[in-house]
Amino acid sequence: MTFDFLAMSTTSTTERRAEKERLKEEERAKAQAIEQAGLHKLELNPFWKDGGTGLPPEQKAGTAATKGLVVNDGGLGWLRKNYQRMKEQAEREQRSLNDVVAERYGVSTDGTYGHAKKPLHR
Repeated sequence: MTFDFLAMSTTSTTERRAEKERLKEEERAKAQAIEQAGLHKLELNPFWKDGGTGLPPEQKAGTAATKGLVVNDGGLGWLRKNYQRMKEQAEREQRSLNDVVAERYGVSTDGTYGHAKKPLHR
């Protein structure tokens, strides 16, 4: 394989400097645009990209923040979560909610006591 010096394009030092200067100017313009947008080139928050506000988009009304969970609610939060889990279990196993509650606690949802299939505490 031979190298053809006549086919080689030549560039002068001035042309190379001008090209480097043009590239540097483009980088400066990018950095300035990012700075004006309030972003840093090392920003990791994906919600700032494409002119975002930095916050995630609005979630459904079912998020924990909108439900207003309280620390000292007297166990109401736990009760709600537990009830929801029992409903999901009943749907998953295609059983009635009453059966799931009676199995867990020995009490049906209408307040009558039934026979628990397994002991509550051991």
